[in-house]
Amino acid sequence: MKRFLLPLILAASLLGGVALTSTPAPNGDMATFAPAPFAPAGLAYASPSASIANPIGGVTLEEFGGVANDSSVDNTPALNAAITYIASHRNETASRLYLPAVGTYWLKSKPGLMQGVTIIGAGMTKTGIRFDFDATGGALEWAGDSAGGLEDIALTVNDGRHISNAVWVHSKSDGTLSSFQHFYRVWISYTGSGSYGETFLVQDLYNGWGGRDIECRELYVFGGTQDAVWLRSVKNFRWFGGGTFRGDYNGSMYIYGGGPSFAQQSINVLMMTSVDGNLSVNYSSDVLYMGVVANSYGASNSSSVKFVLTKN
Repeated sequence: MKRFLLPLILAASLLGGVALTSTPAPNGDMATFAPAPFAPAGLAYASPSASIANPIGGVTLEEFGGVANDSSVDNTPALNAAITYIASHRNETASRLYLPAVGTYWLKSKPGLMQGVTIIGAGMTKTGIRFDFDATGGALEWAGDSAGGLEDIALTVNDGRHISNAVWVHSKSDGTLSSFQHFYRVWISYTGSGSYGETFLVQDLYNGWGGRDIECRELYVFGGTQDAVWLRSVKNFRWFGGGTFRGDYNGSMYIYGGGPSFAQQSINVLMMTSVDGNLSVNYSSDVLYMGVVANSYGASNSSSVKFVLTKN
């Protein structure tokens, strides 16, 4: 195990300078789900003309009754209907579900399993899903799926609500694990007066792998009263760009192998992202981490954890 203490300027150059920035307040309904102080650097806010005009190779939520920018509408029935349709028409839809509008789609009850569906918005500073319900488990959940994920969208929870996770990826009871999920250009803001668990959670439930061959690009995760990101028993997990911020329990990011009572360590984890908080690694091996840790870094029961950069 090696720990390199390098100047912040070097770490920033390796990461493309990802950082929290102050940004003017967004226009329109964007203000309801993307707090301006958390805007990723270099990203512009949406204009009404920036919606997806003609989605290719998929269906839109509006085709199933979805309505954006109306907080009185529960879009969960439309989402469930779209997921069911896509599950039986994969060749026609390529498992893509578009939320094309600029603004917010409200969900007022927990939707069913995503069943390999990829939800795609018009951009993470343009299209958002707002969770307005209480639930255990994930607000959006992939269980034993192959493929699926999120692209170009923001997720947030209504103030005062209690939801365990914004995104939950896990294995099934028959041992089927989730694999090949992707999360590209996604912004999760899980803050407010409600109580939450891990904001972004990938985990094994039945003493096997929780997920494998999962990739994140420009995934920004804010908040969580436990960890912002928790990875348990993952294999071949890659995260490029983006950042994780403010985990209140173990730290901003916790990479875990489940301990000696569980079947699998976390292995082959490549992280090229920033962490504004604490990074903890436990029961893991072959973790290559190139990022910025604002407060602290710790590893135990692990091997081949390399290139951890710190500000201090």
